[in-house]
Amino acid sequence: MLKTFSKFASKSILAFVNRQLRSMRRKAFQHALASGFQRLEPRRVLTVQGVFDALTGNLSVNITPGGNTSATLGGLDATNYFLDVDGNSQFDPGSDIMGIKADLKNIFVTGTADPQGSIGAFTWKDHSGSLFQLERILASDLASISLDLVAQASFSQDSALTASDSITIVNTVTPADPANTNLRFANDLSLETTGVDGTILVNLDYQLTVDQTASFQSNQGSIRLSDIDANIFHAVARGDILDADSGEDSTDIRANRISLVSNTGSIGSSLSDILQANIATTTLQSVEIASRTPGSLQSSYEATQGTVSIHTDEFPSSVDTNKLWIVADSKIVATDLSGLSNRITDLALVINPASMTPSSLIALPDSLDIAGDLRIESHAITASDASLDLQANRILWKSVQDADLTITANQIDAESLNALKIRSTDTIRITDLDNNLNGLRANGHLAIETLQGSILVDSLVIGNQSSNVLLKTNTNGAIVANAMIQSGSGNITLSSREALVLEDRIRTSGPGSIVLESQGSITLGATSTFTTNNTNLGVFAGGDIRIGSINAGTGSVLLASGGSISEINPSTTATQIVAQNLSMRATGRIGDTDLSNTTFDNNRNAIVINATNLAARAGDSIYIQDKGAITVDRISTSLAQVEFNSKTIDRSEVLEDLTTTANNGNIKLQSLAGDITINPGTPGTAGISAHGSGDVLLQTGNSGTIVVNADIVSGSGDITLNSRGSMSVSDRLKTSRPGMIALISEGTITVSALNTSGVDLGVFSTTGIVLGSIRAEGASVAMSAGTSISDLDSSNATLNVITSNLSMRAGTRIGNSDTGQSNVDLNRNAISTRVDTLAARAASGIYIQEQDGVTIDRISTTIQRVNFNSTSVGLPQTLEDLTTTSNGP
Repeated sequence: MLKTFSKFASKSILAFVNRQLRSMRRKAFQHALASGFQRLEPRRVLTVQGVFDALTGNLSVNITPGGNTSATLGGLDATNYFLDVDGNSQFDPGSDIMGIKADLKNIFVTGTADPQGSIGAFTWKDHSGSLFQLERILASDLASISLDLVAQASFSQDSALTASDSITIVNTVTPADPANTNLRFANDLSLETTGVDGTILVNLDYQLTVDQTASFQSNQGSIRLSDIDANIFHAVARGDILDADSGEDSTDIRANRISLVSNTGSIGSSLSDILQANIATTTLQSVEIASRTPGSLQSSYEATQGTVSIHTDEFPSSVDTNKLWIVADSKIVATDLSGLSNRITDLALVINPASMTPSSLIALPDSLDIAGDLRIESHAITASDASLDLQANRILWKSVQDADLTITANQIDAESLNALKIRSTDTIRITDLDNNLNGLRANGHLAIETLQGSILVDSLVIGNQSSNVLLKTNTNGAIVANAMIQSGSGNITLSSREALVLEDRIRTSGPGSIVLESQGSITLGATSTFTTNNTNLGVFAGGDIRIGSINAGTGSVLLASGGSISEINPSTTATQIVAQNLSMRATGRIGDTDLSNTTFDNNRNAIVINATNLAARAGDSIYIQDKGAITVDRISTSLAQVEFNSKTIDRSEVLEDLTTTANNGNIKLQSLAGDITINPGTPGTAGISAHGSGDVLLQTGNSGTIVVNADIVSGSGDITLNSRGSMSVSDRLKTSRPGMIALISEGTITVSALNTSGVDLGVFSTTGIVLGSIRAEGASVAMSAGTSISDLDSSNATLNVITSNLSMRAGTRIGNSDTGQSNVDLNRNAISTRVDTLAARAASGIYIQEQDGVTIDRISTTIQRVNFNSTSVGLPQTLEDLTTTSNGP
């Protein structure tokens, strides 16, 4: 519609101009002949003919083919003008016309039309600062037209200039007084070039003013503009429409209504990427447009590429361009962009940061659909709907106030100095689109979720200060973090519908916490240590959790798996989890067996940790190795999960003890260097509980002892306490047949009181065994000491061992003499027993007091020792008789 109007308008104006020129030229020549007024001398054939009518003030110039085809209207001085007709651009008294400028009212110039290009060049060049008060200037059928004026020139009637090659309105001399230099058309002004590559250039150091309509048309060429003020402005070019004073930050077009049409070229300088464009340089190279009456600009643009910079309070309702760049100093109202996606590919709406204030805003429709790139920057960005719908290939967003977006895009780079919430209808890639090293940034709540599809993080996602951060996929899709996701001290939540695989990509600090959630599996730190910066970490997986390396420092870690918890690289001995407090719960296993390992005390599939406190619960077995001292206790992990609506929900959990709940799950806990302490999570409850026939192993490796302050329970599995250091045992070990209890130590084993409830017991120390009270009624007890087996408290008459079969082996003696006792039939240092069958062997003495009848006979006992690789090995002890080997009684 715009093109049709422009062509119709230009044809009408051209016809009008030609009619006026013919009529005025005829009248001027007739009047000149009748009055005998000055005309060209007939001394030679001239192709430029000029006539001035003093009565009407009409200057008529006609240029025909032949010799000279250039005419120059110049200024002799501030008062007089001359018309050069012989092409030397200077006044020749014998041939040129001169007159008084004040008498000049109309200028009519015609050339000769030709299909190959019109003939004739007309130049009006006057730098004398004169005052011209004219009615009109009409020029047509010329090759070129040039107005080079430093004057005060005004035209009261419609004016039109038509040339095939070029129309130029410039000032080649800088005005001495720009404020009093102007070129003003009180009505309409039409400029048109018709030839191939025909150009229109307006480049003035002062204002070109058109009170009504300025219509510029280059049918086959380009237009360059600057410093134009009009009521209505139309520009149509086959080629480019460009800024004539590129590099100068000045307004090129100021009007109430503007239409720019470039059929095959650019409007403004060509802009390859609106997302990375530098606003300072891009604005200088653009066609800058302003509203002459703020708030009333109505404009439309058509181009195939290029840059348009608009300073206005109202955005056009009709846009047709490939790349549209719009910059305003205060406000852009773009609420009516219906059908925009059919006419442009890339759109930038930007409030100039240099002039941005709290009142700066961009008003958008509820939905905006762009085929290519979309860039929006302002203090405030508003729409009538609470959430703005954006559709584009790539989106660059910057706002000061809160942003709530629903997007359909392939890539996004967004920033808000307050809250930033983004819903993506499908897979979205977070990337750095403007080379500012950020993908998403907010000083307030930061949340991005996909309704379906994945979130791909290729550039930094950062919530400054205490901002909470959420990344979430809903219906399907994974979260792929190839860049950091961080907050100053807020909570960070990643909630993935599908499997979540993370390296060391998340940072926050206290009191913030990290929550990772997936309905599938979660894999952490496969190739780099996942570091939490001493903040709490919660990992919630519907499937397995696979651990490479996690370092939470002084923070707490909670792992909750709907499958199993396992290490990624079982061939290494590296630590998988470092934390102050570690809680793990799994529907399946925690760690795994290593039955093919021929080293019983080694398990390559155990979860290797370095923690202070531990609690774990599994539906199957538990295999954990700690690098230092470890305490099994009650652990409360404080966690906050971030929601999209800016709120958080409490995901804190309390877990205590080591427990398996199904599948006869084993519990194996090994400390390589330090004590193992078992505390009751809740007073009066077990610290370790193995389901069914699940075995229990507590083992200290290079150093450390085992401190049992709570019951260790198995339904019917074997219980082994294997300590590198001395070990004290009270009545805390609970199992049932066919389970057995094995106490093994390279230090002294002290059994203060132990009731095995009828299961076999083995006590094996490479040093000594100290006995308080052991009750193993109906069972067998086998003891082996590297040195002695002695009574814990010789001052009382407590029975040391009650069992069916008792075998004792000692490197030195069993019991001891009591020579200081006056009653020769009493030995307070003897091992007191009530057994059915007895066998003992010692080097230097055996002192046993049996409380009932006893049979000395051969006893064979095998105690099952539980190994860390989840095998079990029998520790056989066969003894017969009572024997001393080194002169012992």
